[in-house]
Amino acid sequence: MVSWRHGEPIDGNCPASAYIEDMMEKSTSMRTLPLRERQRIAAEDGAKAIAEYKAAGIAIRKNMARLRALRLAREAEEAAPARRQRKKTI
Repeated sequence: MVSWRHGEPIDGNCPASAYIEDMMEKSTSMRTLPLRERQRIAAEDGAKAIAEYKAAGIAIRKNMARLRALRLAREAEEAAPARRQRKKTI
């Protein structure tokens, strides 16, 4: 084959052609796997992502409940002495 630019033959020893061949091998690596294998891998990755998402949501809700209980206990302690003082002054 002759290149359009210089009229030189294009051979496999050109660094650009080696780069292109390497990129083609990388891009076709997923195509070489059978369709069922790719689907299985995608399903496993999806299941793992969903499990992580749900676990993070559970942890957030537990922390929110813990913080809410602490806040309510603190507010109850702050409100209790004020009620007692009012009763004493009457």
